[in-house]
Amino acid sequence: MISKPARLKHKPYPTCMVASLLVWMLLFSSSAFAYLGPGAGLGMLGSLIAIAVVMLVVVLGLIVYPLRMLKKRRMQAKLKNGDGVALNP
Repeated sequence: MISKPARLKHKPYPTCMVASLLVWMLLFSSSAFAYLGPGAGLGMLGSLIAIAVVMLVVVLGLIVYPLRMLKKRRMQAKLKNGDGVALNP
């Protein structure tokens, strides 16, 4: 006698389903043999360089901006306590 398949008590997560589909597509895909011409290649290279520069600027901005604010607060504290040099005599 053949038994019925066991029912799942929960629904599979959508992210797991999408991830398994992507892995399946990567494992069982065939080659496209597509030609990438020099114009498209240079455009893609320019885009990748632009993305890298933007990411570098963002990271530097996240590092430099808090340091500038910290320096400004320290300078204001020095001027308030009378430890700093007055800019306008």
